[in-house]
Amino acid sequence: MREIEVKFFVSRLEVVRRRVSRLGGRLRARRHLERNWHFDLPGDPLAKQLSLLRLRQDKATTLTFKHRGRSFETREEIDLQVADPLAGEALLAALGYRVVASYEKYRREYSLGEVQVMLDELPFGDFVEIEGPSLPQVRSQAGRLGLAWSLRVRSTYLEIFDQLRSTYSLRFREASFDRFAGLPAVRSSRIGLRDAIKPEAGDP
Repeated sequence: MREIEVKFFVSRLEVVRRRVSRLGGRLRARRHLERNWHFDLPGDPLAKQLSLLRLRQDKATTLTFKHRGRSFETREEIDLQVADPLAGEALLAALGYRVVASYEKYRREYSLGEVQVMLDELPFGDFVEIEGPSLPQVRSQAGRLGLAWSLRVRSTYLEIFDQLRSTYSLRFREASFDRFAGLPAVRSSRIGLRDAIKPEAGDP
């Protein structure tokens, strides 16, 4: 399956939520916790070929393979439902894969026209992901939401986390809310990410 996805760093997720609702967005999934584990073989061959193998657990458990396409917005994706996350991890371990990093996020999902809008809260900042069947449709809805296209984020969440680990000299590889609790504020703006929200009349 071909996936078109764009990500934005935002300072006020509630502002975007209000705009989605105002535009007629339909809630698909209430705020829920996701846990993600990324796997690779020794020597990290998947990462070197811009691919990832991920086990995600929320209301269900999904094993996903992604490969980046010709642009950073395009990915080829294969999803497989897994009944038992521990069994899924055991199978990957038996094949030689090991967990290289993990992260948590709270996500709320909306449908807006032909695209899906995901509001994500991570331990190191808030983001909006927009996914749809074509780049023009994704760009159009980003514009309607008042998100600056030029400020879209080209990195994955784990790439952002790796940059923050280097910037803040963090030694752990699990981007969980527990790990970040009690730390001095870790700001994604320190690694060059800028708030993509354009001010609009009526914003709080």
